[in-house]
Amino acid sequence: MEPVKTNETTTPVNPLFPVMGIGSLLYALLYTICLYHNPSGISYPFYIGGTCLFFCFFRMKSSLADSSCAGNVAMQSISCKGNYNCILTPMTIFDLSSLMLLALSVCFTDSSYLILLGKTLIFFLLLHLFLCSFYEDRHWDIFTYVWAMIKTVFSSLAFLACPFTDLTAYVKNRRNIQTSHTDNRRVLSIVIGLTVALLALPVILLLLGSADAVFANLFQDAWNVFEGIMIHGDILTILVMFLFGFFLSYCLLCRLQTPNLKEAPSCQKEDPVIAITFTFIFSVIYVLFCVIQIVYLFAGLGTLPENYTYASYARAGFFQLVFVCLINLVSVLLCIRLFRPHRILQLLLSVVSLCTFVMIASSAYRMLLYISVYHLTVLRVFVLWSLLVISFLMIGTLILIYKPDFPFVRYGIIVVTVLFLLYSFSRPDYRIARYNISHAAKDDYALTYLCQLSADAAPVVLGKLPKESDDPDDYYLSNLRQEYVDYLSDCTSDLSIRSFNFSRWKAKKLLGN
Repeated sequence: MEPVKTNETTTPVNPLFPVMGIGSLLYALLYTICLYHNPSGISYPFYIGGTCLFFCFFRMKSSLADSSCAGNVAMQSISCKGNYNCILTPMTIFDLSSLMLLALSVCFTDSSYLILLGKTLIFFLLLHLFLCSFYEDRHWDIFTYVWAMIKTVFSSLAFLACPFTDLTAYVKNRRNIQTSHTDNRRVLSIVIGLTVALLALPVILLLLGSADAVFANLFQDAWNVFEGIMIHGDILTILVMFLFGFFLSYCLLCRLQTPNLKEAPSCQKEDPVIAITFTFIFSVIYVLFCVIQIVYLFAGLGTLPENYTYASYARAGFFQLVFVCLINLVSVLLCIRLFRPHRILQLLLSVVSLCTFVMIASSAYRMLLYISVYHLTVLRVFVLWSLLVISFLMIGTLILIYKPDFPFVRYGIIVVTVLFLLYSFSRPDYRIARYNISHAAKDDYALTYLCQLSADAAPVVLGKLPKESDDPDDYYLSNLRQEYVDYLSDCTSDLSIRSFNFSRWKAKKLLGN
């Protein structure tokens, strides 16, 4: 994008400075109001919605300022030509819709790990939205994308001085522009008038409020509403958050404007014989392992080693298998990127991928047997969900082996986002509580675990566990219920306008009943 220059100065001026400057100030204000001491309130969807609107507005202004967006030979930009093509693409529409649903999921749950996972996914989706809106990313592989995200985040730090330099250049340029004396005086007069009004208004309101009780009550009621919305607390913290939001926004926009966001260092694809050699060895081992799983685990045939029962054998080695599945996924993707295509290599990578599915089935089966004995926890449910995610990613990997132009990154983003939304809105804590109460004995640890669940489980815990009772059999359960009630009373104490959370609100209603 060519800098704007005047005839009287050579100082480069960012043509989007007014949009970036004012927009970043408003963004910082939104960031501070919504997120100050408020990790999962109803204001969070408004923050994400405001972020998306600001970005879309900036993207349109950027395309109108210069139809040739940032890019280079290695990473060609999208030519927007002042229309909505740069925003209203199927992928960006998916990103924007998913971001709003994820933001809603944050304020619909009290589960800290769901909130953390949701915000993490929001962060990566925002980066993906930025990159796919400014650059032609359809043929990027996952390693190029990871590099671009890392470079975008960390190289933004190089633009910390840009708000000051852009402001200086803009002011100097405005001084050199020939405008009418009348317009200048008009703007100056408005500024002076607003300043006088702001300085005098508090004194006038105080005097008028002292003179008339009705007038005073009117403004007192208005102040009470404002006070309920207004942020209370440490002024320094608020100031730091505001400055962080401003510089975060401005520096990232500067980063996206620059034409030198290069893709990951290119590597010359190596002889596939290297990959064929080690993948052949892996394939032999994996096939042998899969045969053992089918014979011993699924079919229950064969003789186990000494001191092993089928139950202990089935419940062992779960997490190791999950780790191996992840290694296989990364290994196949690395082979596709680093080595030249070859039919034998494709066949061996397919064998590794298919064996990974058997490992996933083995892991899931072992975990289900473990759950049948020790019941559900948050970690066990999450790992089962992770296995489902890995399964879908391996399907995409199999397609990528034979179709190198397959948009694996976009496929992966859609898969992870959709599955997480289903997982989050299914209220796993609620289902964990319901399962454990239905299947666990009264003295089982699974019931003690209920006290570690979030407010999402309140309808089950408060509805199923007995209140105070003289029955010795119910004494332990009633104590658990009271411990959980104490937790709910604490987490539902603040349900103001900003911090309103649907799960905590429902729990508070149940406590009241």
